[in-house]
Amino acid sequence: MKADGKSVESRTPFVFIGNNVYAMEGFKIGIRDRLDAGTLSVYMTLRIGRWGLFRLAVRALLGRLRYERDFVSLLTDDVSIETKRKRVRVARDGEVEVIATPLQYLIHRKALRVLAPKPDKL
Repeated sequence: MKADGKSVESRTPFVFIGNNVYAMEGFKIGIRDRLDAGTLSVYMTLRIGRWGLFRLAVRALLGRLRYERDFVSLLTDDVSIETKRKRVRVARDGEVEVIATPLQYLIHRKALRVLAPKPDKL
């Protein structure tokens, strides 16, 4: 994985890339405070195997994930993921598809303009 000019090389069971910062600890895992921060969050575990993933999950629930050396968390504008495989399964918005590598993710700040009624009109 390459982001912000830095490389992380690891064997991992998953990489999560999301729009803006997600809570990754306690009972708020997966919650975002804002949707318009204009950044990508990248989360990756360096552990493989069921026991290692279980340990990370317990530490996340206890609010101790930020101290875990086998968990990578970073904010970036773009990220590239290279694999030995030519194609990998990727979940996007809940849909799984097989796509060619390397995977490239890039944030487009303020690219989506949303029009909505004023709160008092709802």
